[in-house]
Amino acid sequence: MNDTVLKLKLLAKTEVTLARIQARRTAGQAIYIAVALFFVLLGLGMLNYASYQILVTLWSPALAALTVAVIDMALGALILRIAFISGQTGEEEKMAQEIRDMILVEISADVDTVKKEFSKITDDVSRIRSRFSSFGGNNRGTIAELIPLLELLIKAIRRQKKTRELPRGKEMSDSSGKEE
Repeated sequence: MNDTVLKLKLLAKTEVTLARIQARRTAGQAIYIAVALFFVLLGLGMLNYASYQILVTLWSPALAALTVAVIDMALGALILRIAFISGQTGEEEKMAQEIRDMILVEISADVDTVKKEFSKITDDVSRIRSRFSSFGGNNRGTIAELIPLLELLIKAIRRQKKTRELPRGKEMSDSSGKEE
């Protein structure tokens, strides 16, 4: 299996794991917030009424209402603080994020390697193209230099062919190819 494919699979699994962890944390936070709000609202109504009734006997109605409101706000802030503390990033999530980051670095390195390979191939093709174009077009001198070499090769091939065609025992008497 290709390392890049394996890294992509690992990256996908890591992303799914991160999504599950984040969904679990969000669900936990939502539950705490919902419970906190329920109790805040239920208790707030009853507490407010009872507190107000007690404080009215001691202070004026305005001061009693202000005291109840301050206590309500403090309790609500405390419960919300607990909800946010419970939703902090855990070690499992940090580890999954580190794995994801490592995989992304590795995949990026693989992509860079492939880019370099394609660049080398492109350079090689360009060099080959330029060498082939030197045989035609503007460089007629190069072809003219090859003609004597081609003539020698053709003569050698013809001699070899004639030597194979002669029956055994007969040899060539001269270079013209006449038999004795």
